[in-house]
Amino acid sequence: MGDVLRKLASAFDFRGRTTRLGYWRQNLLFSILLGFDMVLTVASAASLRRGAAILLVPLPALIVAAVAVGVRRLHDRDRSGWWLVVFWLFPTLLSAGAQEVAHLGGPAAVEAALLSLPGLGLSLWGVVEMGFLSGSRGVNRFGDNPTAPIVEVFA
Repeated sequence: MGDVLRKLASAFDFRGRTTRLGYWRQNLLFSILLGFDMVLTVASAASLRRGAAILLVPLPALIVAAVAVGVRRLHDRDRSGWWLVVFWLFPTLLSAGAQEVAHLGGPAAVEAALLSLPGLGLSLWGVVEMGFLSGSRGVNRFGDNPTAPIVEVFA
């Protein structure tokens, strides 16, 4: 039980580094949990009406855990966690702005598409940076290399 709690608590830790594989595994798990929660929420909303909102309670925890794993992955690349603002927040804001412009209709649809392109570029850069590029070798300012072999010293 202690090992399970330790692993659960580590999902919310912003310190240290995470490998590419760890990043993809945790994001897959978060996606499955989020999808399951959304399916339950939609299914419950049809029958319970107001009671379905209780199923959204895990949502903030999933968001915090996703941000934490993103920060740790950026740390492995020897980058500050603030890069998530560039990779996640800016594209989200650009997409929201593009949707608002698209609602105007007519020629505004072209402007909406042009507004969403920089967000797409930033998102793709973030996927490549965090999901495909290897971490920095050895120790960096955020900690030890998570892929380095563990050497036991017997004193």
